[in-house]
Amino acid sequence: MTRLDNSFLRSHFQADYVEDMGGWPSLRDAVLCARRVLGDPVRFPKADFNTLEKVDLEGTCFLLRAPVQFIV
Repeated sequence: MTRLDNSFLRSHFQADYVEDMGGWPSLRDAVLCARRVLGDPVRFPKADFNTLEKVDLEGTCFLLRAPVQFIV
């Protein structure tokens, strides 16, 4: 099991391990969704861009340690 050592990711996903939040694909999907919303602020004007930027940055950094098929 891979522990979420990043406190932001642990609190955001409310899980201690990658497997508890649905595995690497769930983390990858969350990062990709955050990027889509950040890329279209007109369509999503009420989004919390600070949180989405953190999900993108922290998630991408964490995914760099993932098995190669899950790296964004």
